[in-house]
Amino acid sequence: MKEIKSREEYAKAVNFGKYPVLIIDMNQKGFMDEIFDGGKVRVDFGTFNDGERHLGCGEFKYYKKENKFYVASYGICISNRFSYEDAMEDAEYGNSPIIDEGDEVVIVVHNSEEKDVKAYLVKAVNKRKFCSTMIEFE
Repeated sequence: MKEIKSREEYAKAVNFGKYPVLIIDMNQKGFMDEIFDGGKVRVDFGTFNDGERHLGCGEFKYYKKENKFYVASYGICISNRFSYEDAMEDAEYGNSPIIDEGDEVVIVVHNSEEKDVKAYLVKAVNKRKFCSTMIEFE
């Protein structure tokens, strides 16, 4: 993990589209003040047998105790109806970054209350297709 310190490095990292950018607000406390929630992310798992692209959907998270960034998947519930919530979730994932193992990613960690921002250039590692932790960053 490399911290991006200068204004010029930051502008290059987030503005030129070379890297996916993931954002997390450390002021938005998550589970027991240990797990912080970021935005939606898709993980590239290649293709299905019929050639269609397989993108796993998850949420970017930070685990304070282990000082680790990762993408967590959700459980799946099959329903016979397609609701407003389903449509909105699909739309949100439609704009989310797509990450693959080995990709370099910019992580912007901020605290909206303290107006503090840090950015890191990390590498996506440990991709797992059928686990709750889909991919990690180092």
